[in-house]
Amino acid sequence: MKKSLIITLIVAGVAIAGFAIWKFLPGNSEITMRYVPIKEEGEERWSILDLETGEIVVDREWKNQPSLVFDGITAVENADDNYEFFTVEKKPVKIGKAYKSAGFFIEGLAPVAEPDQPVSYIDKSGKEVFRLKEADGKVVEEAGHFRGGLARFRNSERKWGYIDRNGKVAIKAKFSSAGDFREGYAVVEEIEKKGTPGDSSYKEISKVGIIGTDGKYVLEPKEKTRLLPSVSNGLIAYWEESGENEKKKGMWGFMDPKGERVIKARKELTSVLPFIQDYASFSDGESWGIMDKKGEIALRAKYDNAIYYNGMVMVEEDKKWGFVDMEGKELIAPEYKELYPFFNKHALARDNDNFILIDKKGKEVSKKSFKVSRNLDDFFEAWITGVYPTVKSDYVDASSTISSILKSAGMEKLNALSGKSLPQMMQIMEVSDDDLYSYGSSFTKYRYEMDNMSLSIECNFDDQVKKAITTTEYIYGYPYESVSGYGINNNAKLSSVSLNINLYGKLQSKTKKLVDELESRLTAGGYQLNSNYSSDDVKVFGEYGAIIRFSDDKIELHIAYIGSLSPMGSLGSDAEYEGDEAIAAPEVEAQAAPVH
Repeated sequence: MKKSLIITLIVAGVAIAGFAIWKFLPGNSEITMRYVPIKEEGEERWSILDLETGEIVVDREWKNQPSLVFDGITAVENADDNYEFFTVEKKPVKIGKAYKSAGFFIEGLAPVAEPDQPVSYIDKSGKEVFRLKEADGKVVEEAGHFRGGLARFRNSERKWGYIDRNGKVAIKAKFSSAGDFREGYAVVEEIEKKGTPGDSSYKEISKVGIIGTDGKYVLEPKEKTRLLPSVSNGLIAYWEESGENEKKKGMWGFMDPKGERVIKARKELTSVLPFIQDYASFSDGESWGIMDKKGEIALRAKYDNAIYYNGMVMVEEDKKWGFVDMEGKELIAPEYKELYPFFNKHALARDNDNFILIDKKGKEVSKKSFKVSRNLDDFFEAWITGVYPTVKSDYVDASSTISSILKSAGMEKLNALSGKSLPQMMQIMEVSDDDLYSYGSSFTKYRYEMDNMSLSIECNFDDQVKKAITTTEYIYGYPYESVSGYGINNNAKLSSVSLNINLYGKLQSKTKKLVDELESRLTAGGYQLNSNYSSDDVKVFGEYGAIIRFSDDKIELHIAYIGSLSPMGSLGSDAEYEGDEAIAAPEVEAQAAPVH
């Protein structure tokens, strides 16, 4: 177990990986764990253990490992690599459908995603409550769990917002990252862009703040603000540098959500964890201890790790774990390789290679040993940080994706660039003189901020993009020309554009869907598919007026604005460009993504 929770959690909206289910105590924001999947030594199938009673609730039911349990429900991966929900009882009952990605039930709803479908939310009967395909006209890529009636989501423009329990947008997606609500507050980040992309002066400034459930800032976002990812017990940790000019060091303190310093940052707080009940773990740079909500030391720093819960402190010494009380008196000797808090009557402890169950006196409950769910580490981290996993959908809205690509290339209309000069294309593509080579008739613009893909746009011209600037001097009465530099060729016209799209993540399996959308748009605009020249991985339109070339992880779109393309995708060397004989591509509208 990764108990080195000395990690500095300063990024708002960190997504914890893994699949786990938690249980809430009624009327409390505290999370606890009662059931855990186990596989007893010598067994091949998974069971569910009750940490309160120490008894097996579900006996050797599943071949694949179940998730942790919330509200009597677990999820198990099936033979098709999808997840199915089951009730936790002697004879488990399947609920709902099979899901490519599945969350857990908080506030009565769980986020799920069926194969090639958007994220939806289901209730405990398995009934779909609503489907989250779009939010404010943008495709939703992933979504989280409800806290305080709100759940975070991320759209196709990589912006985060929040929805209510009806699936309606409650807080618009404008944040570059966002955390779950906890105690009525969420930590969010906005990115301020200064300058022009591509220029050396261009920079992106991170500003972190805290919002309430109405979406309004209670702590205005500021540059260089560093916070732990959630409010806990009315406080949130903040980071700042010491005021000394020499050997500046980072130090932590705690403030309320509106920014009032309750525990001022000080040098002996080099690392902290959020408050658990009325106490927080801190490190002085060498060891860990426990402090109270006044910032006073409750248990001095002398351990390799120390985490408080319910009057007991789980401590690590020399890579062994045990428990002490708030006076430092040993309750359970540090003799375990891994250990979890007493969320219930019993606790999990790893002795040698397997886990055992112990009581609060350190006595082994039974002689059985077992393996436990690999998701326990994720649970433990989320229990401390208040950060929950999101559910991602593998659904792809081809229309929206292609629209985003064409927009990035300045091609809301596929023929929108027809007749453009070099200076006009430089402005559209946001390139400067320094991006142009002294020789050559093209330039390339790279777009890296696109979801699950990267895009390069190659603009080709009918002449060199730079022309030599010459000067003439006379030597002994004879004229000699010399090149003094190179300037932009204002007379160069755009001849063709090539879009090179590299696909990864979920888009890598959706090549055909995207190519079909491109073909549909070209056809709708008057381009005709030429079956004589097309093949399984190439689509040619007209007499090489447009070409789509594709593979499993790449799509190329080439469009001619003067002349025609060669079979390899560039302009033919024998193309005629003069006067009225130039062939112009037909006018094609880039269709907007449909709203459902």
